[in-house]
Amino acid sequence: MRVTTVTLNNYRNWARLTLTPHARLNLVSGPNAQGKSNLLEALYALVTTRPYRAARDLEVIRFGEDFAHVHATLHSESREVSCEIAWQRAQAGGRHRKEIKVNRQPVQRLMDVFGLARMVLFTPRDLQLVQGAPEFRRQFLDIMLCQLHPAHLYALSQYQKVLAERNRWLRTLAASGGTSRAAAQDASMHEVWTEQLVRWGTDLSDRRRASLERLAPKLERVYAQLCGKTDHLGLRYLPGVAPEPGESTAEALARAYRNGARDERARGVTLFGPHRDDIAILLDGRAMKLYGSQGQTRSTAIALRLAEAEMLERDGGHAPVLLLDDCLSEIDERRQVALWEYLSMRGQVFLTTSGWDSSRALPFDGTVWHTKAGRIQSMVDACVA
Repeated sequence: MRVTTVTLNNYRNWARLTLTPHARLNLVSGPNAQGKSNLLEALYALVTTRPYRAARDLEVIRFGEDFAHVHATLHSESREVSCEIAWQRAQAGGRHRKEIKVNRQPVQRLMDVFGLARMVLFTPRDLQLVQGAPEFRRQFLDIMLCQLHPAHLYALSQYQKVLAERNRWLRTLAASGGTSRAAAQDASMHEVWTEQLVRWGTDLSDRRRASLERLAPKLERVYAQLCGKTDHLGLRYLPGVAPEPGESTAEALARAYRNGARDERARGVTLFGPHRDDIAILLDGRAMKLYGSQGQTRSTAIALRLAEAEMLERDGGHAPVLLLDDCLSEIDERRQVALWEYLSMRGQVFLTTSGWDSSRALPFDGTVWHTKAGRIQSMVDACVA
């Protein structure tokens, strides 16, 4: 998979950008706060349907403008696909709008977007995959799985809806001491919601566990290639409910909800399930989160994204587009050389950096793009005004 054209209109600091990227390496260089990360964010929004740095979608609309628009054409060996997404501010008391199109046709379901054009994004925030809360690692797995299996997106959506309804009922019950009429009337729904949580939770947990088993050896190999060491980097799935010997995931979840009913009603929240899953990242059996150095942590975060790309390539038949935002900083020269060597064997790469010497040769075939104040230019000839 590779991006053949990309156009941005009023996207953050880009008034207009029209770019024909190189099929291999696109090194986007320039000072900080000039639009490098915005370009990668816009591309990634095409496959995830939302900007990863925005708390609200409308944040991406350029100051003083009413809309933002991103369009890209992507090509693989078997097909070409056009993807676009647009955001529109509310007009005359109306509502904000977001429209997604694939091959110029409006798309209503997110399931129809995930998996069409596969991309993998690394940003400095990915250090949270190692150091941060479990939600960062769950999100990492789920986004990968949504690109691998669009059905995972549906299961995730159903689980979150049922979880919200069940939590609402538990809060009502806890606030009333179990005596409110509303709580009593909804009691008949509690069993239904619990059954649905077991159903969709089993789907999520089993798929997460299976994907992690496939991801782990890829991660260990990529990490060793980047770091040149024999350290053993491993992953272990930590489910919100661990099955007992001989017990299925569904049986384990049903048992947890049955045995924990009193605690859940007292606290007004669902205490068990895949919304509490985590992943242990272990270096020689020790928690990377507690014992990893800064270099090991950053190398692990990068290796996780590269292993994710290999998973997508294995199932999709072609390498996804790699979007690497500021991945070279804070890793030593030896690891940079190893990273360049790895990337030279992959597909299309977009890599941002603020410290590239314009006289320096690229490590493999590609183009250097220089950004400044929402404008971009190749080191050979102008591309955008």
